[in-house]
Order: sequence, then C-alpha cells, then structure tokens
Amino acid sequence: MKVADPVDFSMFSEEEFIKFALDSLKFNIRDQKEREILQKTRLIKFIVLMAQKVGYTGLTYGWYRNGYYCQKAFEILSDKNVLSLEDYVSENIKSTDKQKKIIDMTINEFKGIFLGAAEKFYDWVYRVISPKEYRKFYSAYYKFTLDLNHLSKDIQRLNIDDNYLTKIENDISEYYNQLNHVKDEEVYQAFCDFTDILEGLFVSLRYNKSKEKIAGYIKELTSLHDRLYSFLTPYKETLTGPNREAILKIFTNSKNIEVSALRKKFEELESNLRKEQLWPSHEEMMEYTKKLCSNLKPEEIKEIEKALLS
Repeated sequence: MKVADPVDFSMFSEEEFIKFALDSLKFNIRDQKEREILQKTRLIKFIVLMAQKVGYTGLTYGWYRNGYYCQKAFEILSDKNVLSLEDYVSENIKSTDKQKKIIDMTINEFKGIFLGAAEKFYDWVYRVISPKEYRKFYSAYYKFTLDLNHLSKDIQRLNIDDNYLTKIENDISEYYNQLNHVKDEEVYQAFCDFTDILEGLFVSLRYNKSKEKIAGYIKELTSLHDRLYSFLTPYKETLTGPNREAILKIFTNSKNIEVSALRKKFEELESNLRKEQLWPSHEEMMEYTKKLCSNLKPEEIKEIEKALLS
C-alpha cells in the first residue's frame, strides 16, 4: 500500500501507538466473533504490521515463536487481562483525522487475513511475510510439530506406523538443517539432546518396547521442545527498535537459565529411560543402523553408528 503524503506518527510513544492501534482495531472491527478471533498473539502481530505499514519506528519487535512479537504490546495486553480484542477497553488515544484514516486503510487491507482460519493465517505468516532467510526454518518447525503431535495421538491409540516414524525422522533432519542462525552452542546442544532422545525412542518403538510408557515420555519431550523453541527462533537476529538492547539483555538472561535447566532435564529423561529399559540396547541400535544404512558406504555407516551410540 503506497501513501502519497506520508503521515507522521513519531509523536506517539511506543505505549501510545500500541493503544492507538488497539483503539482503531476495536472501532473498525465490530462483530463479536471476529473480535474473539483476534486473540493476543494475532493482535501483537497486527500491531507490528500496522507500525511497519505507516512507518512508525518507535516499536521494538522481532521475529519470535509465531512471527512478529513486541514485548511492550504483550505487557499492555497482559496487564489489562486481554485475551482477545473483545476484552479490550478503548482508551481513545488522541490522534488526527489523517492518522486515523491511514490506520483504518491498513486494517482494511489485512483484516481478512487476520480473521482467517489458523492454518491459512500461519501459512501466510511463515511463508509470505517472514524474512526470506528464515522461511525454511519456520516451515520445518511447523511441519515437525504437526507430525509429532499426530504421532502422539497415534501412540496413545497404540497405533504405530513405521513409515510415519521415518517421516518424522526426515522432519528432524530438515529442522536441524535450518538452524544455521543458532550461534549459541548451549542452545544448539540442547536441541541435539532433544532429538537424540526422540530418535532413540523411535528405535525403541520399532522394537516393541512399552508404547504406553513411551507415549508419556514423548508427551514430556514435546512440552520441553516447546520451551526450547523460544531460543531456536531468530529473535535475537531480527530484534529491532529503540529498546532493543534492554530487551535483548532480558532475553539472554532468560535463555541462560532456561536452556541450562532444559539440558539437565534431558539428562534426567535419558537416565530414567535407561533405568526403565525403554532405551534401545546396543544390539538394537546396531541392527537398526544396518537397516538404515543398507545403501551407504562403510565409512558412512561408521559415522552414523558413532552418532547413535554416543
């Protein structure tokens, strides 16, 4: 959307702009069901997109778990106990007619997407508006989590498809290949801890170990991965705005504490799996490796065996 005469929003503080954006959304979107669709996560994304479109540079935001994320917007919505636009009480932030007009134009341009079904909306977020260099990362993450959740349901029904396990193993490989932006060694190793345990459990499932118990461990691993995912995202790389350094410091401190705790938890999980004899035996690992590597060269097989048995 091009604007012939740029409208100045620089007089707004970050908090004022966020509240002005929310006021505008509340005024523009009148239907209760539509307001309820715009829950906190979508509202934050909409606010960031509005700031970008009108050229407001006072917002601090980055690409986080589900796309655009602005800490100040999250705090304002949380402080007011806003779960969706329906909960928000307008503050009637002062603005000019030109500012209102340009904001309304932006809302009308994008509200069809923001009010759409979740799958279509996130497909747009990950594939269309995300920075090009991170689209494959978000796509790999999204595919992996969908397939893993599907597997969790199948295991609970004691219905295990070996081809589906292979599919998720391929998901893991693609996910791993899209982590080039992760420079923090501790975060990277935590991801490897997670995938090593998950892939070990897949081997155990193929050798008919207790599906009920393994289902519980996979559910726990899924929850731990959700916590780790915050630090796998390109948030640090994309964070921009006047409060970048302060927010980055808070994020880094949180990362140091959380990732350390997660690595300890992964250690405990593997130890418990071995105690409960749910971890693949050396012989099972070797047999599975041979099946997996039937078309590989001897030196390639040795490398895979080393990784699996480490």
